[in-house]
Amino acid sequence: MSISVTLRARPVEELLKPTLAVVASASPIHIRWIIRYLVREGIIAAADGRFGDEITSEVGQSVVEATIKLKESGLIKPVSPGTWQITSAGRRQLAKEEPITFDVLKRRPQYRNYLGRLAAENRRRDWQELRFDYYVAGRALSLQGSFNAAPLLLAYAVEYSLKAALAEAKGVPRALTNSHDFVQLYQACLERSLLTSTRISNDFLKFVQDHFERRYPTLQAALLARRKRWSFGPALLATYDDCMIQVDCALDEIYGSSHWSLGNKALTTPASEMARAFFHDNVFAIDRLEEYRTSVREPRFNYPDPNYLDRAELVFSASEHLPYPSLRYETARKLLSLDLAGLFIYPEVGAPDPDPVRILEAGRRSLVSSALVCEWVVVALRKEFGGHAVEIVEEREARRVVVIVYERRAIQYWAPLELVRGGLPLLFENQQSRRALVNWIRRVKEVFGSGLRQVRDPSG
Repeated sequence: MSISVTLRARPVEELLKPTLAVVASASPIHIRWIIRYLVREGIIAAADGRFGDEITSEVGQSVVEATIKLKESGLIKPVSPGTWQITSAGRRQLAKEEPITFDVLKRRPQYRNYLGRLAAENRRRDWQELRFDYYVAGRALSLQGSFNAAPLLLAYAVEYSLKAALAEAKGVPRALTNSHDFVQLYQACLERSLLTSTRISNDFLKFVQDHFERRYPTLQAALLARRKRWSFGPALLATYDDCMIQVDCALDEIYGSSHWSLGNKALTTPASEMARAFFHDNVFAIDRLEEYRTSVREPRFNYPDPNYLDRAELVFSASEHLPYPSLRYETARKLLSLDLAGLFIYPEVGAPDPDPVRILEAGRRSLVSSALVCEWVVVALRKEFGGHAVEIVEEREARRVVVIVYERRAIQYWAPLELVRGGLPLLFENQQSRRALVNWIRRVKEVFGSGLRQVRDPSG
């Protein structure tokens, strides 16, 4: 009989018994000779009559698929790459009069396990595509200055990442899988021992939630009424990056592989600009670049500039269609140790924002002429608390300059020090002012240490 392989499902099923018979007659046998025998005997034919016996042809792929089904059922086994041998179970099955169908294979526990793995792989691939598409689209819009649409897409990316983890658990209520409550979703993951290696603050998830609610004008108005204002800028993208890559890494731990990671998808997607948008100005993704590369077979690389992959700093700023990163690669690497998502603070109305990325992006801001005499104070504070935790605020109308020191682990997380009042400096580089600054630093550290926020420890 001759079978057209333009319809894939039915021909593969009808090829199961003939393929097993060929393997039994010449065991062991290479897959190429299995294909040629089936074509020569007229059991299967190429739809266009050409190259029917090649593994890469549609005919060849149908036979390859049939051998995979037989192997996963335990009826044949590999003895070398591409070479198959029949098993004792295969000989017993071949001796039976009944045809070999998918329903017959499903009676075998090995095949049921295979179907379970296949379903899990398809599910993970679906989640991978959703997570990647929304995340990359949100990053690209954020980098291009679209601060209305970007946080909505980034929120969907966070939501799908949390739900991808929950999809690995059994008995998750439908109400939870349909929920848009980010804190609830994250807690549900932790309760089921999922994503336990991540460190994401509830404050950040509430921030994501609020900007997700802005998808409707009425909800945006309600947010403004509640918080008096909302803000979103490029500096906040780094915290989303930290959150997403943390969850991506935790999903790899669940899956036992980086094959379904965001980085794998970036390096294999045909749309090269999406890969650039994933890695551009994303130090958290680039920190895992070698791991992502290892998860991809070389021929499948689709990154537009493969030679760049050997130099992380080039991948960090490789996109011609996105603005140059605001931080140099060496400076951006400092973000890896700042626990952006884990220590994120959602400031109350009127309170300053301690986001370290925003402060680092501002750089070493030059002081106004009246405060230059106080520059030694700023240098000393940055040395004591870190450049990411010291911000200079100039109030021009009041002719006032204040330096604010932050400690995001503390409940009282900020402390201001007035440098200039009415245009006149208050501290001078003398012994008295140095003693005053040392005492101020001591008191501030005592205040910071007097009450620490409850931050989740992944190791606990």
